[in-house]
Amino acid sequence: MDSPSALLPRDKRLLPSGSQPSSDIPFYTLEEHWVSPALLDAFLNDPSSKVPGIPRPLEQLTEVGPIRLAAMDAGNVAVQVVSHATAGAGAIILGPRHGLAVDHVLEIEMVDPSGRLLTLNECMNKNLFYAVRGGGGSTFGVLTSVTIATVPSPRMMGLRFSITTDSANPHVFDMVAYFLSRIPDLLKAGGGGGLSSGIVGSVAMLDTDRPNDILEPFEALFSHINSTWPGFVFAANATSYPSFHAWYQENFDPTPAGYSTLAASRLLDREAITSNLTATKLAFEKFVEGGNAGVYMVAGPGVWNARPRGGGRTAVNPRWREAYLHAATGILFPSGSPGAASAASVKAKTRSAALGRLGAGGEGAYINEAHPDEDDWQHLFWGAEYLNLLRIKRAVDPDDVFWCHPCVGSEQWELVDGRLCRKQ
Repeated sequence: MDSPSALLPRDKRLLPSGSQPSSDIPFYTLEEHWVSPALLDAFLNDPSSKVPGIPRPLEQLTEVGPIRLAAMDAGNVAVQVVSHATAGAGAIILGPRHGLAVDHVLEIEMVDPSGRLLTLNECMNKNLFYAVRGGGGSTFGVLTSVTIATVPSPRMMGLRFSITTDSANPHVFDMVAYFLSRIPDLLKAGGGGGLSSGIVGSVAMLDTDRPNDILEPFEALFSHINSTWPGFVFAANATSYPSFHAWYQENFDPTPAGYSTLAASRLLDREAITSNLTATKLAFEKFVEGGNAGVYMVAGPGVWNARPRGGGRTAVNPRWREAYLHAATGILFPSGSPGAASAASVKAKTRSAALGRLGAGGEGAYINEAHPDEDDWQHLFWGAEYLNLLRIKRAVDPDDVFWCHPCVGSEQWELVDGRLCRKQ
């Protein structure tokens, strides 16, 4: 990439007839020259920062906000690069209104296992266009360009709140279970965001600058908590932001990178969080288990009713189209300790399994934030889409030129003493 021209609105002649966005909002192309999209988990929080290996145009993407556009990112960056938008779904706080990142992908350029440069869209290479959007781009080829639609950047009202109590209060998880059961009401009111450990939260509401709009849905909820389980204290601070970019600059995740942790997560539907509050309480007690966890309102009508290009279908786990929450936790362990890593792996899978027993709709997990060695990862990460993805993988890459774990088709290989060997 030699110039910042990749940030200019893409020439519409490169897209098939009828595939241009229907509004005046431009769309943008993200380009990269890494070997694999799996290496693209790089974040830029300051447009003036210089990160080795990050092309200058990618830095400039952090300035998209001031021109009143919001690209559908995947969480921890103003615009996050290609991997999350294609590999696993791309969940975002704007998701309750606008859907997942993959729902906004218009076109992809990819080098396939035979070395051909292909254009993927709703008219050309349609099977790969379906597969790469949610099926794990790294296992089908090398993505060199992704064209994504943008949406108008909304005004946002943010709410930071906490529910605190004495550490000896026996009703903490009763409160958590009740709070989670009210999430459908918060989503209906237009909220999106997350709770950490059930007592600290950050929620945002779009297209408003009135504090009462975001506080009102919480009033009955906290009134019930106070009258049912005395001893909880509620504190809240509502702040108005002129754009998504302004909200992001103040609220992005500041967690440092570089520590060893294993994630565990599950997607939860309405039944899982509303049908049996005793079961929800017990499950989240096990899920947190003396540590912490987060639940994220990144689904909602925008995800459930999405109509992405290519027949309205992508390869993301169908459980996303029913989900109300993405619940995630992490198990820290010392670096360089195989024994500690193994113990953390067992603990992470035990925690996620506790949530998997909630509801009757079947299990699902968000691959971008999940344990890579789940026992049934094919089903958890892709559900009914996995067999379709496997057929496409076998057709386009019969020799397994591309391999990663956990990725489509990777079960035919295993690592033995650091070497990749085909299973006998």
